Amino acid sequence: MRLLIALSLLVVAQYVRAESPIATTAGDQSGKIADLIARNQFEQAHAAALAWQESKPEDSQAAFWVGGTAGQLAMRSGMFAAMGLAKTSRKGLVSAVELDPANIRAQFSLMQFYLMAPSMMGGDKDEAQAIAERIAKQSPVEGLRAKAQLLATDKDLDGWLRENNAALALEPAHPDALGAVVGAHLGKSEFDAAKLAIDAAKAVDPQQPVVRYQYAKWAALSGQDLEPALAILDTLIALPVYPDRFSLSGAHYRRAQILAKLKRKEDAIAAYEACLAIDPDMKGVSEELAALREA
Repeated sequence: MRLLIALSLLVVAQYVRAESPIATTAGDQSGKIADLIARNQFEQAHAAALAWQESKPEDSQAAFWVGGTAGQLAMRSGMFAAMGLAKTSRKGLVSAVELDPANIRAQFSLMQFYLMAPSMMGGDKDEAQAIAERIAKQSPVEGLRAKAQLLATDKDLDGWLRENNAALALEPAHPDALGAVVGAHLGKSEFDAAKLAIDAAKAVDPQQPVVRYQYAKWAALSGQDLEPALAILDTLIALPVYPDRFSLSGAHYRRAQILAKLKRKEDAIAAYEACLAIDPDMKGVSEELAALREA
């Protein structure tokens, strides 16, 4: 169970930020892999990452994507296969950090793995703490987020939220921290508090995909600003290539919720179906679709 939790954290890390802070290099395949992941095509993404790493074994980003995509595949596999993929994930992340100690994204994912994986699979809380300390020396914002992850592992959710809020105070449009804070408020139906965080992010970077998506998510759940939010989702879905850490199925899901609130039942049903066509196992979608059909 702890292994599955660790892998789920690795998956979450892939879907939060719309733009990578790591500089790209010649032959960088990050955009291609991110687009495949956004479309729920994880096997193809992992194959692309492996091919990239084979052609450029010295590239930290290639190693990171091997580790990240392996983790995502593991979440969608049986336990036996998941154990092998988890080993590949850890190996890729370790290699990414060794090749580029400034690759904070890889460090963060590796820290999560060490925090949550059982010891037999390489879990090591002391190593996770050491990584968090190194991250803090490289970036105050990422250091706060790393501290938040440590607190979450200790089930201190208040502390987790506090540190993510502190990260947002330093960088209001930070996609990872924004997603965490907005998600926490929306989970408790604290719509005004969620909107305050989103508005602060919009004031800094209104065109960032994650900022725009969080606004649409807030609208879908609060029932406010439905038409503007729908237009934003339509624009994002229409992109020819999807940005890093974007979920096409998630965009269709929020679009379906908005359409349902607008009383556009048939359009909402079509949007739910589009979501399931991309990700048939997305939690809660089938139930919402069934309820809408019966309404």
